[in-house]
Amino acid sequence: MNIGIISSVLNKSHTGIGNYTYHLIDCLNRMYEPKEGVVLVNDRHTDGFTNREVILSNPLPFFRSYGWYPYMIRKIGKEKGIDLLHNPYQVPTYFRPALPYIITVHDLTPWLFPVEHPAGVPAFFRLLMPRTLRYADGIIADSRSTKADLVRILGVPEEKIRVIHLGVDTHFRPVDDPGVRERYGLEGPFILTVGTLEPRKNLVGLLRAFRILRDGGIGHRLVVTGGLGWRYKEIFSTIRELHLEKDVILTGYIPGSDLPGVYSAAEVMVYPSLYEGFGFPPLEAMACGCPVVTSNVSSLPEIAGDVAVMVDPRDAGAIAAEIRRLLDDESIRRYISRKGIERAAGFTWEKCVKETMGVYREVGEARRV
Repeated sequence: MNIGIISSVLNKSHTGIGNYTYHLIDCLNRMYEPKEGVVLVNDRHTDGFTNREVILSNPLPFFRSYGWYPYMIRKIGKEKGIDLLHNPYQVPTYFRPALPYIITVHDLTPWLFPVEHPAGVPAFFRLLMPRTLRYADGIIADSRSTKADLVRILGVPEEKIRVIHLGVDTHFRPVDDPGVRERYGLEGPFILTVGTLEPRKNLVGLLRAFRILRDGGIGHRLVVTGGLGWRYKEIFSTIRELHLEKDVILTGYIPGSDLPGVYSAAEVMVYPSLYEGFGFPPLEAMACGCPVVTSNVSSLPEIAGDVAVMVDPRDAGAIAAEIRRLLDDESIRRYISRKGIERAAGFTWEKCVKETMGVYREVGEARRV
């Protein structure tokens, strides 16, 4: 069976879904037989891989990247030498593909957090995604939380959804990298948060918790790592409002090669997100031995288990109290650090891709019948 992987998300930076798509292809190349059976589908060459490619140019450039997806679904068929198509990027395609079709759904933010998207995108998803999921032969969800959202919000039959947890990169491990501290100005003890600067990550709530901690006498600084996202200006205005300009370090985006050193240097990593379909940063921090405080909502308890400290993300006082508890008790930090490394070791890309190959076989056999 020749597996087609839609790789167009890799035309952008490798964060989030791009990271998933990269590791999906990389592990399939190492694990799947026959070796030439993984075919990349894109509107241009996919950098970083030597797989056979099917390149279908976008005839609708005025729709930018989206116009290519329904066009590709209409054009692609077995004459391209592909037996099954997997879309790892949850863009609606809404036509019934000629090939057996699998889509990975990472989250339902267009429904749950519509203001986080450009105007028109949530309505677009609401209109087209139900039809896309109805036509799909298989649906993969990153977490049980996302599966529950699909069933509750979109009425997708449970039996059609397979939950497959993502993996954590092997380079996330405890390291001592003084060069990282120097490059990003990370002098002295610090609390860390990692993620795109946007409202759903709840950085305003974390800043209010941090103000409580500073008023309580802690000398740590808060390091905020991540690129600018959607509606980020409130974060900067809150820093000014709380007079935290000298206490908050905004590093911008940090490449994955430097992140293990940043996680390892932090005393505590805080991830108070309001919603995640999966949530890489807590798992990466755990793999690096950094104690984690995270939200008790959506997929985060499922991913972090009983290792991270769970807190109501909308309660700044509770966030501050749990951070303070960890900072004041080194023995708890050491225990959580050790258990976090053990838990993170269970999330591998090889396991993710092995389970994904099981879905390919199930769907391929069902369509042949």
